[in-house]
Amino acid sequence: MGIPNKLLGMHVACFCVLSNNALTDAVKEEICAKVENELGRSYLPKEVVFLSELPRTRNHKVIRTVIKKVWVGENVQDTSSLLNPEILKEIKAVKKTHGF
Repeated sequence: MGIPNKLLGMHVACFCVLSNNALTDAVKEEICAKVENELGRSYLPKEVVFLSELPRTRNHKVIRTVIKKVWVGENVQDTSSLLNPEILKEIKAVKKTHGF
């Protein structure tokens, strides 16, 4: 996902859900290597963020705009369409604890 950056204009951030909760630095390195090999070095993510789940609608579509707004610190007005609005707190907490 493209995240606004004052210096670069935009940078890439990956928001991921692990299937087996085996978070290691090797997983982050593997994601970065895959992106670099498949898409190129210019798409290398500056941030790789792991969450328990992604914000979804009742139809189970991922709402990327909500992730982006929460990540950049914008206010999310309407969360009525979210199946799991509690994930917004987790996104904020991850950003705060990891210093992104």
